[in-house]
Amino acid sequence: MRFTIGQNMTSLVGRREVACLLLAVLCLIAFFPTFSNELMTGWDDQWQVVNAYTSGGWSWKNLSRIFMYSFHGQYSPLNQILYTFIYSCAEYNPAYYHAASLVIHILNVCLVYILVRHIAASATRWPSARISWTAFGVALIFGIHPLQVESVAWMSASKILLSSFFYLLATYTFVRYLEQGKTRFYVWTIFLFVCSYCSKEQAVIFPLWMLLLCYIYNVPFNKQGTWKAMAPFFLMAIVMGLVFALETRSTSILEEGSPKDYTWWQRFVFSCYALVEYVCKFFIPYNLRYKYYFPMAPGEPLPSWLLMYPVLVAVPVMCFWRQIRQKPIFVSLMFFAIHILLVLHVLPLGRQHIVADRYMYLSVTGLAMLTAILISRLQISAKWRPFMCLLGCGIIVFCMYRTSHYTKLWRTTNDINKQTIETPINNNE
Repeated sequence: MRFTIGQNMTSLVGRREVACLLLAVLCLIAFFPTFSNELMTGWDDQWQVVNAYTSGGWSWKNLSRIFMYSFHGQYSPLNQILYTFIYSCAEYNPAYYHAASLVIHILNVCLVYILVRHIAASATRWPSARISWTAFGVALIFGIHPLQVESVAWMSASKILLSSFFYLLATYTFVRYLEQGKTRFYVWTIFLFVCSYCSKEQAVIFPLWMLLLCYIYNVPFNKQGTWKAMAPFFLMAIVMGLVFALETRSTSILEEGSPKDYTWWQRFVFSCYALVEYVCKFFIPYNLRYKYYFPMAPGEPLPSWLLMYPVLVAVPVMCFWRQIRQKPIFVSLMFFAIHILLVLHVLPLGRQHIVADRYMYLSVTGLAMLTAILISRLQISAKWRPFMCLLGCGIIVFCMYRTSHYTKLWRTTNDINKQTIETPINNNE
């Protein structure tokens, strides 16, 4: 009987349509309170969503301005067009905006499932049951993890969702290009990469992810053709990155004690601190907040307690280096590292908070892959499997509950402000 139930569940999560439908339902339940949320009129929505571009309609003049100019140091024309489209349907009714964000998030969850399943089937020798459960588990964690609430429930963060949507599609077309070598997939990858950038500038990291995909598919890096295919993406990323850096440096928002005012040594320690914090918040999603301040103001000495964080990063790497070198684990950790790299303060890009939940949106996938891989390696005896299944279901229910709870906290600006915990940590704003 148990074997039959296990076979049926494996069959269900292995069927793409059924798995995506189940993932969509679970995400809908977890994020359902978002439909009652308002626009955050005191926390960026008042200018990112409610602006002249949004209400400007579909005139050529308005569309050309959306694409030709950045807005408050941010260039995300496709995300702005999303707002314009929603406004043309429902003006500033917040339920429609939040529904759009949730739909995009669910599409991203389904894409993660499809990509993990496709790549694992193509690049590993895992049995089909392991591939199905790993893909479903990774997508489920990505979909309902409490760290995702800020990106989904805060309308101004919709650019992260939209950029990730095009980013994941670009990943799929590039994977197909690696597998089949057809030019149309290469062209689609370029187009989707540009779309991702036009939704959120952090898409410039995509070429590094392409290199990791080449490693997954054992593409030789010593061949000239490999670098010819990669060169346009790196060139575009460099140009996009320079434009973004010049634009953000010209905005006044970065003049208020931003990371550019800290020394390189302090930023290195901040990077280690942020890495540890992100990993801890993934495995223990407790006390999540919408603001995490820097531990001191620019020009002040580095607190001695921060010096333990480089050690907390180095020691596990040295102790588990043999395990980290294993390809599945290495790929998972590198996916996490690549997609969190730009917000680790290595480069002084003017982030006003030392960490932020929304920065983990795509990076959650890497840690979810690591978790799924480690769980799949466990040798669990038959008598303990029911208990482990109950434990897994309990963790899923807990994550959905916490996600629903945090989503409610984003109902209004006053609600989210109440969650700010006053500490002696310096507020650099």
